[in-house]
Amino acid sequence: MPYRTRLDTFGENVSQDNLGAEISSEEGDSFWVWIFLIGLLAPIFAYVLFLVQVPSQEHEQQRVEVIENQLLNRLEQIDKNSGELNQEFYTTIEEIEDIKSIIQKLNTAKSYNEIEGLLRKTIHYEADRFIMDEWGVERLTNPLSGFQWQEMTAQFSNKSRSESVRYIKVAGRRSDYSGYHAYFVYQDNSLVLDWQATIGWSEFSFDELLQSKPRRAVSVRCLLKKQPGYEIRLNGTTYSGYLISSPNLDAYTFAYVPLDTHQQIDRNLKDALNYGSFIIKEPPLENKRVTLKISYQEELGKDGNFIITELLHDEWVTPKDP
Repeated sequence: MPYRTRLDTFGENVSQDNLGAEISSEEGDSFWVWIFLIGLLAPIFAYVLFLVQVPSQEHEQQRVEVIENQLLNRLEQIDKNSGELNQEFYTTIEEIEDIKSIIQKLNTAKSYNEIEGLLRKTIHYEADRFIMDEWGVERLTNPLSGFQWQEMTAQFSNKSRSESVRYIKVAGRRSDYSGYHAYFVYQDNSLVLDWQATIGWSEFSFDELLQSKPRRAVSVRCLLKKQPGYEIRLNGTTYSGYLISSPNLDAYTFAYVPLDTHQQIDRNLKDALNYGSFIIKEPPLENKRVTLKISYQEELGKDGNFIITELLHDEWVTPKDP
């Protein structure tokens, strides 16, 4: 019976049986070559992997230790400033309805006498009459206005939680589509508008602050921002710089913290902005609402500069009048 043939490289006829034997022999030789190469290269590969992993593991361990230390320091600072952390409040539907009612009354009021009992009383109570000029166009509270609320606690940065006050911060849009915030606190068992916090009122307006340049420390509600490069060095002292702006962002100036004497204040400010944090991955906050004490020092720099002497508290709601 005829059998199939192939032509090898030299023109010889090779039977099918011989072809199979030839291929089988070649595959066997290749198999043992691969086994030899794997046995030779495996220890080398394992050694290289070890060299790469050891520095990487050491670097990761150092990074974890830095984050853990920052977290512990942050928790210690929060505990120092805030006291117990597990106290929770829940905003009720009745409170939200009261807030909407107060906002509506302010929207339609024609005189200060109509809203006097709806405002938080402070040591600057005589200035409350300015609310009619500062309230602005109608503030909306319907769902389409993006109306929302957040429950928060105000406390001085250097005092215990026993001097804190619970408040509700609401936000939405006006009838002209601009945004707004408003703050509400309890006073004499009634929910009232903290109008000074709502409009960012300060003892000195921002324009007055820039013009009068008070030497004594005054409290200022402002917007806070920090970026790399804001630091300056004068007379051998490094100053950490911050950009502070008026509530409506129409005026601003720089203010500084001397790091040789006020490092804790600088840390508090950076914590408020999440600046340089390994724990929080988001970018630092910009134009953060804070309440500061600042003063002007003519001898600082060529033309003088503002100094931040204290971070009174986060946001604009004062726990109680200092």
